Formats: sequence, C-alpha cells, structure tokens
Amino acid sequence: MLANMMEEANGMRRVVLYLSFLFLFSLPLRVLSTFGGKYNITVSWLLGLCFGILWMYSTLNQKETRNLHLYHIILYLNILIAMISVTWSKYPIITLSTTARLLSIFLISVALWDLYNTRRRAIVGISFLLGGIAILYFISVAEFVISDGVYRNVAFGLNPNFVGSISVLGISILLLLSFELKKYRLIYLLVVFFGVFTIFLSGSRTAVASLVILSIYCVVVILTTKERLTQLIVVGSLILTAGISWALLPSRINRRLISIITLIESQSLGNRGDIWLKGFEIFLENPLFGTGSGTFYTIVGRYAHSIYLSTLVELGVIGFILFVLLPATVYISAVRYRKYFWSSVPIAFMLVFTANDYTYMTGHILLILVLSGVSSPYSRH
Repeated sequence: MLANMMEEANGMRRVVLYLSFLFLFSLPLRVLSTFGGKYNITVSWLLGLCFGILWMYSTLNQKETRNLHLYHIILYLNILIAMISVTWSKYPIITLSTTARLLSIFLISVALWDLYNTRRRAIVGISFLLGGIAILYFISVAEFVISDGVYRNVAFGLNPNFVGSISVLGISILLLLSFELKKYRLIYLLVVFFGVFTIFLSGSRTAVASLVILSIYCVVVILTTKERLTQLIVVGSLILTAGISWALLPSRINRRLISIITLIESQSLGNRGDIWLKGFEIFLENPLFGTGSGTFYTIVGRYAHSIYLSTLVELGVIGFILFVLLPATVYISAVRYRKYFWSSVPIAFMLVFTANDYTYMTGHILLILVLSGVSSPYSRH
C-alpha cells in the first residue's frame, strides 16, 4: 500500500509525504524529544513546521488544493473566538499563545486533509500515527516486566494519565485497522493486548472508564456485522485481553482502578470535583464569552482535567458548542458514509477529554485523518 501510494506522488509532493509520515510517527512521542530550553521545542514541532512549509510550496506549484470540509470551518471559528477573547482576557499573552497553538493545528489539518485525499492514504497516515503509540505500548509493558511491577510505571517515565489517554486513542485505531486491513487482523488484535495492558498499567481511571465505554460501543458495532466468525474473534479477543491484563496487574493498581466506584459515590472524583465546581462558578460569571483562551490554570490555580470544562470557562457557551461540534462532525460523517468502525475514533476522542486535557494536538490530527478516510471518495479538488 505504501509503495503504491508513493508512486502516485512525485517530486516535491513525495518529499512532503515522507515528512508527513515522520511527523505523524513522532507526534505521540513528542514529549520525549524536547530541547530549546524555555521554548520547549520538540522534534515533532520541527517536523510539523518543515512539513507545513513544504506543503505550502508544493501547493503553490500545483495551484490547486482539496476543498475544505465543514470541520475546518468549525475549527477556524474556534480560532477566531479564541483570538477575539484577547480583548477581554486578563492574561492576553497566555491567550495569544493558546491561539497560536490552535492556528498551528488548523494549518496542519488543512495540509493533511489536502495530502491524504484517498482512503488508502488516510489508512497509511493513521498507521504511522499508530506506530508511535505502539512504541509507548511495548516500552510500557517491557518496563513493567523489568521493574518487577513498579506502581504506575509507564514508558520513559511519562505522565501516566497522558499515556493512558493516548493509549485509548490507539485502541480505537487498532480496531479500525483490524477491519480495514483484514489480513493483518491477528497482528492488530495482538497489539490490542499491549494497548489494554498499558492503559491498566497507567492507573488512569479516566482512561480505563473510557476504554470500557469504547469497548461497549465497538462490540455493538461489531455485532451489527454479518461475519459471525469475525464477531467471535474480535469480541472474544477483547474479553480475553481485558481478563489477562487485569490478572497480571499489581494489587496497588487494581485497588486504584476499583476506587472509581468509591470516587463517584463520594462525588470527590479524586479532588477533581472541587476543581470542576470552582470552574463552573467562574463560568457562571462569564457564561457567554468566557475568561479568555488558555486562562483556566492561571485563574483557578489548578489544571481543569477536562477539555470540556476548560473550554466552557475560557470561551463560554459559544466556544464550548464549537469544540463539541468538531468530533461530532467527524462522527456524523463516518456514520453517513457507513464507515461505522471509523466512528470509534471520534467516540474515543470525546471520552478521553472528559476528565483529562492531554493529547490535544494528537486527537485533532487523528480526527482529520479519519475524516479524510471516510469522505475521500465524495470530495472534490
């Protein structure tokens, strides 16, 4: 598939494709390759910058681009309201910095949308992104074995909640690819084990809850297929994987994950309840336009641990609606074109951001690749 894809491109376009592969592969690993001192520059940032510049150059020579999707318009409106919020933000520098990050996501999404203009290309791009996530899986499991079960020990000593969140996105990709590339299904299902085990190892209760809901959704979708053998293999693999992963976990992580029920009953949610309550009180003071993009931490003194809450507080009801419309647009497109297994990705996106605010750029990049894959036969240049 990759060879055929490269034959379709030539000259500068081929170089841009290669750069996009490296960028997508490095994206889940970007926190490992930070340099530049206080500027926090990463390899993936440099690759993304080079990719964007060369894409614009190749586009000027080609003199045509793929028509933008409704998703891009909604994302642009997100940027616009974030930019306007500078006028009422008490911390305009922070707001401008956050707006710049949104603008970079927008430009990268336009470039990927134009470049990955077929389902085959979208699958290749998603596979490279999965490659970076899979490295986190394998290293996490290897470090668990070597360290003899150290508590919440994940790949490279990264934040366990970050690894848990991005691992859930990886599970949705694996299930998608297991149905798109059936001859590699057993390999993908084997990697699912490493992914599920990594989520458990992270001890991230949000990631585990997201995994449970995502699995239920995927099982429902799988049961709608007419392939009985496929149903048995995939559903059986998910149940077996979860059972084995749980049995291998250290008791401390088991107790932590089981505590989800206690936290819900007590309504403390691991101290997040207080943060969310404080955030909601601030939202009620500025319900329409919010406090300004990127200002939640500075105002509250704690991270929101929820993209939905931080967006509601910072950009008000308008910004919140625009944000929710992004994964909703991708989900509706997948269902509209009967790409039901692709719809698991926006579901995973919506789940992991409920009580976390990690993997923001990776989530958006994955959404645009999925959108490109489900709608490529129906778009024009």
